[in-house]
Amino acid sequence: MRVLSALAILCISAQALAEPENRVERPVSVQTGLGFTADPEAFLLGIEGDFQVNRNVSVGSTVQFGLDDRFTVISPTLHGRYWFEFPGRDEILQRLRPYVQLGAGFTYINVDGWRGQDDDDLGFLINGGFGADFRLSHSLSIGTKMLFNGIPGGVFGENFYFSWEVAALRFRF
Repeated sequence: MRVLSALAILCISAQALAEPENRVERPVSVQTGLGFTADPEAFLLGIEGDFQVNRNVSVGSTVQFGLDDRFTVISPTLHGRYWFEFPGRDEILQRLRPYVQLGAGFTYINVDGWRGQDDDDLGFLINGGFGADFRLSHSLSIGTKMLFNGIPGGVFGENFYFSWEVAALRFRF
């Protein structure tokens, strides 16, 4: 019975993906953005690749680089996103696409004299957040993204950091 239920769900999902209104014209994108992290405070460089499964769901990978003169934070993750659409015919609102995101990966911190330490450490990372893209053309968008990064096991006593890509540029292929 469970196998039949799973098969029915897969068939319905495949049918929904095949319907013209769910197809995405340019499903692959890359994005880079600049911003900051808080606790620890650092300059943020974000890089990601994303594949749009349908109009509302995408999956991909993100790498966050937090750079400071005392330490470096590198956090690669795999993520899933749900994109929202605004109803109506307003052209400006149709170009704006907010989303929520969940991801998991790891974080690596290399310290250089920070808190009296010269070392590095690695830990599991889970994150969640939200953002928005504003489409300038069919292949170019600007955006912003905020992530709340939890490190359950802690890395150098850090169990959480916040990151905000204040300005990002996305290219769709």
